[in-house]
Amino acid sequence: MTPSPLRVLIVADDPACAGALADALCGEFVPEVARAGTEPEFLAHLAAPPDVVLCPYAHPQLPAFRALDLIRDRGAAVPLVVVSDPVGECAAADVVLHGAADFVPRARIDRLAAAVRRALDRRPPPPAPAGPPPEMGRDLQQIFDAVPALIFYKDLEHRFVRVNEEVVRFLGLPREAILGRTDYDLGLPLAAQYARDEDAVAATGRPRQGIVELVTTPAGKRWLQTDKLPHRDAAGRVIGVIGFATDVTERKEAEEAARQAQERLQHVIASSPAVLYKLAIEGERIRGIAWVSENVREVLGYSPGETAGKGWLEATVHPDDADRAVAAAERGLIARGRYSTEFRIRHRSGEYRSVRSDVRLVLDATGESVEAIGSWSDVTEWRRVEDQYRQAQKMEAFGQLAAGVAHDFNNLLTIINGYCDLLLDELQDADPRRASAGEIREAGGRAAALTAQLLAFSRKTILEPKVIDLNDLVRRTGKMLERTLGEDVALRLALAPGLDRVKADRGQLEQVVVNLAVNARDAMPTGGRLTIETRNVEVAPGDRRFPDLRPGPYAQLSVGDTGVGMTDEVRAKIFEPFFTTKGVGKGTGLGLATVYGIVAQARGRIDVATAVGAGTTFSVLFPAAAHEDAAAPAATPAPVARGTETLLLVEDEPAVRRFARRSLEALGYAVLEAGNGAEALRAADAHAGPIHLLVTDVVMPEMGGRDLAEAVRGRRPEARVLFVSGYTDDAVVRNGVVQATDAFLQKPFSPVALARKVRATLDAAR
Repeated sequence: MTPSPLRVLIVADDPACAGALADALCGEFVPEVARAGTEPEFLAHLAAPPDVVLCPYAHPQLPAFRALDLIRDRGAAVPLVVVSDPVGECAAADVVLHGAADFVPRARIDRLAAAVRRALDRRPPPPAPAGPPPEMGRDLQQIFDAVPALIFYKDLEHRFVRVNEEVVRFLGLPREAILGRTDYDLGLPLAAQYARDEDAVAATGRPRQGIVELVTTPAGKRWLQTDKLPHRDAAGRVIGVIGFATDVTERKEAEEAARQAQERLQHVIASSPAVLYKLAIEGERIRGIAWVSENVREVLGYSPGETAGKGWLEATVHPDDADRAVAAAERGLIARGRYSTEFRIRHRSGEYRSVRSDVRLVLDATGESVEAIGSWSDVTEWRRVEDQYRQAQKMEAFGQLAAGVAHDFNNLLTIINGYCDLLLDELQDADPRRASAGEIREAGGRAAALTAQLLAFSRKTILEPKVIDLNDLVRRTGKMLERTLGEDVALRLALAPGLDRVKADRGQLEQVVVNLAVNARDAMPTGGRLTIETRNVEVAPGDRRFPDLRPGPYAQLSVGDTGVGMTDEVRAKIFEPFFTTKGVGKGTGLGLATVYGIVAQARGRIDVATAVGAGTTFSVLFPAAAHEDAAAPAATPAPVARGTETLLLVEDEPAVRRFARRSLEALGYAVLEAGNGAEALRAADAHAGPIHLLVTDVVMPEMGGRDLAEAVRGRRPEARVLFVSGYTDDAVVRNGVVQATDAFLQKPFSPVALARKVRATLDAAR
């Protein structure tokens, strides 16, 4: 076929663009090209009308709609083919309804010649000046019916003039039942809304786009997104409304699912105790923090905006942890795709918090790193609990060692101090040997006190718990402290009225106050102020300050000084036995260890707040006791009473046994002695008279004190029992002495202490 000559007017600014379109027509036509870039140029070329106009959809000076209006206004029967980049089905259909002969995507320019041929074959007659759009050709109607969207045209009375097949299917009505009727006639629920929208389009001449509505159809409820545009006649008057609607139900459902998922995610993020964050990744480098969850305010005290970028983390991480938190994290993340570590980060308050960081790399479809998602969990309290647990284990090990040493030492001290007391009783005041014996006894007393500290530290002491007014105890102890602290230390008492009573061993509480006060005095070498304060404290369930305490009321004792304070290194060791910062010979290192043991045995808690140059405050919590009358301080002991009863003395240490027998016989008692349980039972069987009291060691080979006591009571029901031991640990518990209500005498003991305990036990039987 010989190519036909073709006069073509191309709307284009770029000659190269016009040339490309002309080339696409070659083969089918011999194009004679004219180019127009403005409206005046276009009108000038319409004076001698071309065979066809090629126009883009959205030319800056002359868009397709304007070109169609100009052609119609001039009465030129020139077909216009739109050649454009993709603009969407709605826009393409709209321009065709407006009068364009065809729409050819620029990407399918190979179809241009065929589209121009069809346009020439269907060249319309000049348009009428008014009235509805001309009837569509069969091909165009088929195209409209094939579009998977609802396309309709209504007049200004809201009557359907044209609809495509998709409208027919959507409404479930035949085309004849739709045309000429309004939405009211068809009983559509949103008819009033549709009419208002169309009236607004007709009145303003401006389209309404993106109208999303939920409509009811024979197939159920569906979401439609509708664009409504004005349709104008040749004079530019609006004569109807063109509608283009697409079913967006699946999109709306997906959007709702995404919204709900996003809402759930926000709930998860908001309720998570961990701080979630996202890192920006470029290649193999971390470029900084791109996003942080809102709870970073609660955990670290910073706003999310303050954490943006890489510099914030580097500036707030502890200097000793910087490599682990930043550089090593980058290397580990890039190399392995995930990285976990722990480091300290500075809270806005200035305090360092321990956080565990877990981060994982996110890859795109090509395997390239795009970002990293991670979390920071505050593990500060966990680490404190772990440290406390390790400290408790260490103290327990030291305690077991101390208890064992104290037992053997107590036996020796019983002998040394006991015979020394007997010797002092026999020596006259003028005897020159009395001074030497007195020095020995004083040294033995100090050794006994040291042993008592070891037992208190190891929490192996048999207690005599009583309800105590802590304020009264502090006042009484304070009077003694005023004489020992020195003139350069001012003592201040701040005792809370109505303080809860505590149930504890009075002697041990006094030791806690004295040890803490002496420790405070030593921390103020040039003098200062020592404050002892009490107050009530309520520990709530889940209280993070006191994770190891049972909820309930507590009485708090605080001892604070204005001394030199402590470094973190010293603070970490203060409760360890034998640790001291004092010079050689100036401290045993058991003072605070003893306090720790006493407080732990009382099921309390001790904390310390200190800073170098700012002093130190020890705070001790004791569980509040039930409401009972506080026990009065012990009265001055009465003189030692004598007796004539028969005692069965059982002790596996011969020297201790001899000392005890001598002490008791000196007071008038009749003493039967045995070195073990079997000997004791034989002695009990051989004795014809009554046995008033069994005095027995608790821990002995073959038969312990408890078993022996039961055996003796079986033979001698009238016999009372007094347990004696240098052990006060689990060995005592296993052998039956579990409370101070059992008659018990702790080694080392003096002749006077033994005599008083024996007399008290015998008298209790009456």
